[in-house]
Amino acid sequence: MLARGPYPECEVSGMEPGEAMDLLLRTTRMEPEGMSQTDREAADVLFKSFGYLALAIMQAGAYIFCSQISISQYRDMYVKHRQATLEKYNELLVKVDDYHRSVYTTWFMSYQLLSSQAQLLLQIIAFMHYTDIIEDIFQRAAQQIHTDVPIIPETEAESLARTFVASFLQPYVDSNGAWSSAAFLTSITELLSYSLISYDRTSNAYTMHILVHEWASTVIQCPFETALERAALLLAISIDSSDMTESLVYKHKIEAHVDMLLERHAIPTANKAARFGEVYYCSGKWDQMERMVDIALESRKQILGKEHDNTLICMSALSKAYRGQGRYIEAAILQEHVVEIRKLLSGNEHRRTLSAIQDLAQTYCGLGRYQAAASLQLDILMAARLTSGDEDSDTLSIMHDLAVTYKHQRRHDEAQALLLQVVYARKRLLGDQHPSTQAAIHVLASTYSYQGQYEAAESLQVDVLEVSKRRFGDEHPSTLAAMNNLANTYYAKGQYQAAEVLQTKILDSRIKAYGEDHPQTLSSLNNLGNTYRQQGRYDRAEDVARRAVDGYKRVLGIGHAHSILCMRNLLATYSQMGTGYQEKYRNLKMEIQEIDH
Repeated sequence: MLARGPYPECEVSGMEPGEAMDLLLRTTRMEPEGMSQTDREAADVLFKSFGYLALAIMQAGAYIFCSQISISQYRDMYVKHRQATLEKYNELLVKVDDYHRSVYTTWFMSYQLLSSQAQLLLQIIAFMHYTDIIEDIFQRAAQQIHTDVPIIPETEAESLARTFVASFLQPYVDSNGAWSSAAFLTSITELLSYSLISYDRTSNAYTMHILVHEWASTVIQCPFETALERAALLLAISIDSSDMTESLVYKHKIEAHVDMLLERHAIPTANKAARFGEVYYCSGKWDQMERMVDIALESRKQILGKEHDNTLICMSALSKAYRGQGRYIEAAILQEHVVEIRKLLSGNEHRRTLSAIQDLAQTYCGLGRYQAAASLQLDILMAARLTSGDEDSDTLSIMHDLAVTYKHQRRHDEAQALLLQVVYARKRLLGDQHPSTQAAIHVLASTYSYQGQYEAAESLQVDVLEVSKRRFGDEHPSTLAAMNNLANTYYAKGQYQAAEVLQTKILDSRIKAYGEDHPQTLSSLNNLGNTYRQQGRYDRAEDVARRAVDGYKRVLGIGHAHSILCMRNLLATYSQMGTGYQEKYRNLKMEIQEIDH
């Protein structure tokens, strides 16, 4: 039988009569010999009414067990409520089929037995994703709602939603203002008791059957848009801008909930859009981040002004989305604008100004303008050390960025010296597995690889990759970057098969996430082409290298360092392909010489 949703026992095709009776007995905790003839006959009537659907039988069993009524009593109640339910769903624009009528009736009967607080919780959950429902969402919202200050003045709908959310969360907060897991668990237990949600031990989260989720949004006691606004606001308030590990992991976990809300309401208000943009930034979903930040930025420009601090913060966020998309030139233009305004408003050495210059330097590095990037980074590093000290988080971040620039300039000793300081300080201040610590270890490992210290590099890279997979999943940008570093080390060691396996995974993931013209995708094509060449698979090497060269020329220009590097790699492939490729070799060599001069 075919099952829908996460419950393996909740098949949606009809069961056999014996199977139906076994399931009812299991869920009611009744023994076969304890059933009266009246109850057996009532059960048969119910099974036929349910169309022998397991989900409806399970729901009925949960109701009977929790309410301590007989099966025949439940049958009488079901007949009565079925008519009321049918009348309710006949009003819907979308007609409900026989299957849905059966299970909707059983759910509606259970819903009416819930406390008002549990009913409200169910209505909130109905607008989130039906998997990975975690207590942390509600706890964070409760802890932050009274200190959360909207950047843009709230609309009337937002203000009403905020009042509702504060009232809804209040029963879960004790007299000292602390979160009460026990109170929250009371509501959750009600939903569990009637099989409206289930607990997934693997993910330590609650899950709702997809059909229950579909039904739950029909029992709201307010207009659809109002209920949606309440759920969206609660989720948005739970999101902070912290870069601590717990916050980053949390934002990654709730991405599916943000996606679900935006499917139902594509254009959130500016305040919520900014928060949702934080989630997409953490997951590396640059297109979605850009859309959210654009909404927030337009409102801030109109209401706060183009030079307001919060508007400039939003511009910086948008430039990061551009950079993540490989749109370095657009990012640089926006960042240069922000830097100039910051200098005018706050001075050259203000923390906000230094941060804006740091962002710009990162983009220059992406554009291959390494000397310009290093010059800016050295200036702001000196200023940060003077104003904040050597171990301030901003100082360490600038040191990390300068090391990355040095690595691109092949100044590996200087890069390594900086990175060792950064890694040591971050381990002490943030812990070994903080994303910032891991990022520094990631770059440090690549300098070891370039210096021929392959075993040291590989050991670090394997650890970084495992941490990233565990925290963010296999296809997160940080995971792919870690995988790419490890593949480079395999390549340097001559382990071309191992390198190819990783490079193929990376390329497929990046094409799917970013498309073929993204700089990271083009870098993956270039790396895979080199591996094919070393394996003597010259036709495949030429194909992927040519795609990389053409893409880099389109995206970054013919004179970009990455374009020239790819052209040299393609030239090396032609040199191995025999006399039939001499003309291609000569033409490409001349093209490179013209660029060099």
